[in-house]
Amino acid sequence: MKWLIGLVLAGCGGAQWTDTFTGKDVRSIPDASSFESAIETDDGGSSAAECAELATFKPPVATITVTFPNYDTPNVTVHVVTPNATCDMPAEATDTNILFVSDASACALILAPGNPSSSNATASGPNDLLFVWNYGDFCQVQDDYALSKQ
Repeated sequence: MKWLIGLVLAGCGGAQWTDTFTGKDVRSIPDASSFESAIETDDGGSSAAECAELATFKPPVATITVTFPNYDTPNVTVHVVTPNATCDMPAEATDTNILFVSDASACALILAPGNPSSSNATASGPNDLLFVWNYGDFCQVQDDYALSKQ
C-alpha cells in the first residue's frame, strides 16, 4: 500500500525543468499592420504583405521535443529536436520560471522561415517556448510552442 501512495504522489507533481517536453507550434505575425506604413516595397506592395508571405515561406515545424540540460546551473541550454535536426541554445535564467535565449540563431535554420537578421527565445513555466524571428525593420514572426510533459 505504501508504494501505491508514493506512486500516486509522484504522479501528482507538475512539469519540471528537468522533464522532456513535446511542443506544438502556433505561428503568428504580431501587429503586422504596424509594418505596413513603415515600408513600401519596390513593386508597390506593403511590408505587411511581404511579412505574411515570409511567414508561410517555410511552414512551422509542427512538433518539437525540448529539454533543458543543466537547468539550475550557469550552463543551462535549450535543446530542441525536430524530425530532421537538433539545435542547442545557451540560456540565462531570469527568474525561477523563465529562461531567456538572447540569440536563437542556432535554431533558426531548422525552425525559422527564411533567414532572420536577429532572434531570441523565451521559455517559461516550463510550459511555453516562444521564438521571435526578426527580419530587419520590416517583419517579425513568432513561433510559440505550447510544451507538454512527455
